[in-house]
Amino acid sequence: SNNDSMTTLDVSGCSALKKLKAGGCTMLNSLNLESCNALSELILSGAEYLGKLDCSGKALGCLDLDGLTRLQEVYCSEQNISGVPMSKTLNLKDYAGNGINRVSDVQGYDSDGTKIETLFDSETGVVTFDSVPSTVSYVYYTGLRNETMDVTLSLNGEPDSLSGGSGGGCEVGLSDLALLMLLALHKKSKK
Repeated sequence: SNNDSMTTLDVSGCSALKKLKAGGCTMLNSLNLESCNALSELILSGAEYLGKLDCSGKALGCLDLDGLTRLQEVYCSEQNISGVPMSKTLNLKDYAGNGINRVSDVQGYDSDGTKIETLFDSETGVVTFDSVPSTVSYVYYTGLRNETMDVTLSLNGEPDSLSGGSGGGCEVGLSDLALLMLLALHKKSKK
């Protein structure tokens, strides 16, 4: 619901919170979601005055910050999703949603932390591994300046189970091609 006067929302420690739509809070300036470990979907479109966001250490597979030009402080690294079905093939669209074109640096690791040969099709979102990984990591570009989010999937769920990630909560548009070019430039400058 709309709340035109709320400027701060602190729901830190709310371990049962799974989804939050903050777009109706048009004057929201600060949003704290620290220790909301079940949070898997965060919708911020319309929260144009948001200046500070803390959603680090959650279970987000994607985060759309397009249009939030006043956002100056963003803490969204280290997203951890567990219970992912064990398989040599994984569709990252289940976690990154329509933002699959914002995913990069996909890598699988075995239980010892050794890299597994990985093939990622960025059009379909399907990633294939030489052997069943214990964890899969990727970088997700949020659409805001150079802000990226590191996502780790723990493959400890039953094979072929239907437990998924955020269910494709992130909606992104065709203008993301320009943003991906910025991300590629950002990565080259880091090396």
